[in-house]
Amino acid sequence: MLFYGCSNNANNPEFIKKATDRYLYNSDEVIQVYFEENEMFMEWRGATKIKPLKVNDSTFFVKEMNEKIQFLTNYENQKDYLVLVPKEENKPISYNFMKLKEGEMVTGEYLGNKEFDKALEGYLAIKKKDSLDSSSDEKYLNSLGYKKIA
Repeated sequence: MLFYGCSNNANNPEFIKKATDRYLYNSDEVIQVYFEENEMFMEWRGATKIKPLKVNDSTFFVKEMNEKIQFLTNYENQKDYLVLVPKEENKPISYNFMKLKEGEMVTGEYLGNKEFDKALEGYLAIKKKDSLDSSSDEKYLNSLGYKKIA
């Protein structure tokens, strides 16, 4: 016996427009979401062309993260997010990764663009906001510097 299921795997243009963008993963990293021929891809932590598995029209599984994701709007603050779907039933959604504004960059991107004053300003702001944030840790910053001169 053969069971055959048909589902529409194409992403609609409205969803593609809403989901395509950059999302703040942490204070110094982004997740880039883009589409090629209506198929979703992501860039994250140096990995390119990550292809999430479409579970349904609003949910995708990203094996590199071992997480299901969705794209939602938080109507309290009117911002769009890439969210992790809770693994346990009846757990509330946490608005994890906010969509960045057009042209907005994280401190590591300023550093990569040799905009050292903006990078320093960003790292100092991170340290002031959260002194335990690993992206403003001296060891992390030293390793970034050594990578740039190597």
